[in-house]
Amino acid sequence: MDEAHYKAIYRKAGWLSPVLLVGGRAAGIWEAERRGSSLAVSVRPFAPVRPEVASAIEGQAMDLAGFFGCKCVLDIQGSLG
Repeated sequence: MDEAHYKAIYRKAGWLSPVLLVGGRAAGIWEAERRGSSLAVSVRPFAPVRPEVASAIEGQAMDLAGFFGCKCVLDIQGSLG
């Protein structure tokens, strides 16, 4: 993990943010919130992500929403690299 992103992952009071792993390294954080019949998944990469990584994120978010029986609403913040 890059020291610049330490506080994004390790939050106050011992809370840890869910981490986006790419190649075994912390590449961002994410969160999910159920909104009616949808699961809103927001991903905040620490740097622009390659299209194949964005595609993998989409697949994982859809799998997570499917697990909860929801439709996926995905927001990848930032830009593609």
